[in-house]
Order: sequence, then C-alpha cells, then structure tokens
Amino acid sequence: MSSIAPSISADDEARLISIEGVANLRDVGGYRTRDGRTVRRGRLLRSASLHLLDEEGQQELVQRGLRHVIDLRHDHELEHAPNVFVNSEDVNYQNVSLFQGLSPERLPIGAIPTLLEMYIELLRDSSDLIVRAIEPFATGETALVHCSAGKDRTGIIVALLLDLVGVDHETIIHDYALTDIYLEPLRDTFRQYAREAGHDMEQYEHMISCRPEYMRDFLTHLYDRYGGAWNYLKQAGMSERQLEAIREHLLD
Repeated sequence: MSSIAPSISADDEARLISIEGVANLRDVGGYRTRDGRTVRRGRLLRSASLHLLDEEGQQELVQRGLRHVIDLRHDHELEHAPNVFVNSEDVNYQNVSLFQGLSPERLPIGAIPTLLEMYIELLRDSSDLIVRAIEPFATGETALVHCSAGKDRTGIIVALLLDLVGVDHETIIHDYALTDIYLEPLRDTFRQYAREAGHDMEQYEHMISCRPEYMRDFLTHLYDRYGGAWNYLKQAGMSERQLEAIREHLLD
C-alpha cells in the first residue's frame, strides 16, 4: 500500500474550483461508475471551511446552482470561524457535527485515535448524523459538504456517496488522496495551531495527511462490516426511495 500522494490529471484540474477564500473546493463530477454511467457535474461539491468566502465568492457558488451547504464542523470550530451561509436567503444551511466527541480540543494530548479508528467509530456511532448529512443529496439540487479542511469528515461523506452511486474503490481512494495536494498551502497554519495546542507533532503529521491506505482500509471495513454504502445507509434508516433518488440525481 502506497502513501505517495496521487498525481493530478487534467480531469482532476477541471474539477478544482478556484474561488478566493476557500481551499480544496471541488466539483466531484465526471467520475465513471462500474456500470458505465457518470457522476453528474455540478451536483456534489466538497471543500474546506467557507468562513473566509467573501460576498463575491458566495454569489459565484449560488450562480453555480448551490442550494444546500452541509457544514460538518463542531461547535468550537463554528464559534471561531462562522459559516458565511448561516443566514443566507439563497442557500439552505445545515450543521451536522460529525466529530463532536472526537475533536482534538476535547481530547487529552496523546489520546487522539488513528484516522482509521476515527472513521470506523464514525460509522458505528454516528449513523444518524451521517444520514442527516447525506439526505440533502436526494433533493436533486446542488449541495456542498465541507468541514474544516475538507479531509476526514468530508472525505467520509463523499466516499459514501460515491460508493452509493457505483464509483469503483480506486477512484474513491484517488479523490480522497487529492486533498493531500490541495491542502498543502494550509498545512503550516495547521501545524502552528497544533504546536500551540501542545499536540504530539509526529502523531499530528499522520492526522493531517490523506494517505490512500486510510481510505482503502475504510472501504474494506465498510464492505466487511456493512456490505457497502447502500446497505449501511439503509440500515441507518434511509429508505430505498431516498437512496435511488440520490443515485438518479447524482448520475447522468
């Protein structure tokens, strides 16, 4: 299993949306499914935090069709970096705090689990929150899911959606690992915050990376334990009608 960051293809570059004030902003469209269909462009967006997005940037996203923002951050993050779409008249904003109980600010130094352990705990203990984060994609309207870096929480929701619509695992892993490249300009800021918070920096380096094996192991667990995203989400309470709607809305 390689931990080398992926190379960026022309298709990857086409998915990247350049708007000042937000990092790792991507249109997760254009990927092929196992049965030959294509993820529809402009329906599923992912990014890091939106708190620095100015009015012009907000309007650009609205003009791209944005109607739902699913903010996966916890209350400490919201307090220090409020989402610019909270009171928007154009966008339905929803906060779904996936890692509330695992946020580094609420754990003793050295007690942060591995990323895979965090991902597995998320599936096991937060299925109701995962359903809330995924339900907007059944509306057929453009939705953007994000957290602080657009890496772990966002990566899990996007992986579940891509698996649900039939994208192969290597493509899902590639999409996840691209964040390692797109977050590079922010890593010094993350490291400075970690030092000030007193974190073990060797451990923290693993926490801010997006190694392909992290997602590969997550997907293996998803299938071994639940039988894939469709079965997981159905067990979590979503109806087959909702799941089919997501597939149809996200695929050409």
